[in-house]
Amino acid sequence: MVSGALRVLVVEDDELMLELYRCQFDIWALPVACSWMSSAADVLQGIDQLRPDLLITDLSMPGMDGQQMLREIESRPLHAAMQIVVVSGLLPEQISAQGGLSARMEVLKKPVDFAWLKRRVADLVLARQG
Repeated sequence: MVSGALRVLVVEDDELMLELYRCQFDIWALPVACSWMSSAADVLQGIDQLRPDLLITDLSMPGMDGQQMLREIESRPLHAAMQIVVVSGLLPEQISAQGGLSARMEVLKKPVDFAWLKRRVADLVLARQG
């Protein structure tokens, strides 16, 4: 891991989508240390050790859904400063009907706008270096 790198955790259950994230992060060549997980259960077991600066997560996952996972993460003070980008194909009304999201979470509509995501990650890298 690069010393001082932005720690990013990407949670995506679709293998093709996960590979697309991997390729994008490789192309960007930003000072980030990425971890990859495919389920909310894995995240809840490992997030306290990983302590990511940025969580990028899908909402629709098998088993525990992303919103339930996010509520659990938000209840842990250890992650109060973590930035969260939620990726979803759901309409805002559908997200609200399922309990909504915290105001601190940014929502990125599917298909993923990787140009936007790169700018967001680059901004976080710059803020960390400043």
